[in-house]
Amino acid sequence: MRLESLNARYRNGILVFDCPCGKCAGKLRVPTTEATPDGKLQWAVSGEFPNLTLTPSVDAGCWHGHIVDGNLV
Repeated sequence: MRLESLNARYRNGILVFDCPCGKCAGKLRVPTTEATPDGKLQWAVSGEFPNLTLTPSVDAGCWHGHIVDGNLV
């Protein structure tokens, strides 16, 4: 599934997209510029939108997966 198919947008270091779980109508919000208490970024981002890759995986509770080259896997 592509980020683009989930009404994704990436602005000011925040990736927002429709939840891909198919059970809820919520939006997922992934802040790629916010640091953890130890000063490390929670997610590393590479590539240009919409072909982003985030590491590590995203765990939203209802959906847990990877975003690789703009694909949710």
